[in-house]
Amino acid sequence: MTLICGIQCSDGLLLAADREETDGIGKFSAQKIHEFSGREFQLGLAGAGDSSLADKAVLRIVASAGAEKFRAEHEQIIETELRQIYATYVWDERIPESDERGISLIVGLCDTVSRQNLLYCSVDEILWMRTGFACAGCGEMLGSYLLERFYTPQLAIAEATVLMRFVLSEVKSSVAAVGGQSEILALTASGASRALAGDDGVPRLADVLAPFWRTKPGAVKIAGRKARVSK
Repeated sequence: MTLICGIQCSDGLLLAADREETDGIGKFSAQKIHEFSGREFQLGLAGAGDSSLADKAVLRIVASAGAEKFRAEHEQIIETELRQIYATYVWDERIPESDERGISLIVGLCDTVSRQNLLYCSVDEILWMRTGFACAGCGEMLGSYLLERFYTPQLAIAEATVLMRFVLSEVKSSVAAVGGQSEILALTASGASRALAGDDGVPRLADVLAPFWRTKPGAVKIAGRKARVSK
């Protein structure tokens, strides 16, 4: 199983996932996030759920991203691909255990024309636009809980990376099916960058809280008051 997350940042988008995969026999590391660089957009996709089906859906969408109309019509194109996947592999009652093949996708698109950083989460074949952040997959409730507490729209990608590494580490320590390295993809108008991180040197809670409190009303006054008291 997999936890996938997406964050809207002040300077782009951040997608993250754990890399642990199981095949019924053992565990191995697998890529969960894919990307596509278009002429006027940057696209990132992360998949959770039935791994073979999630990979198939993501790769079909990446292939469709090369169409000239993708930037303007990406919602319809992605939903069409998801609908075909579900109709073929999930909704067909003739396939044994087909109802256990559900998947979830998180999609991030940096549109350089409209200068929008768009974030979506899929619900079956429907693409659902999200504001702020989104989590899906195993450990979704804990990941959403932590992001609800510590996320702020003013976070830059560098700060959001610290937060996401902390969230993934906490979920890994609490949910047995989430593990391995953390895979992080940053999307900006100028391109995409990818990083892998282990659980050594995981950010402290204080590192996560620093940018969070800096944006809260009264935080500057409180900091100034503490400085005067210390003198």
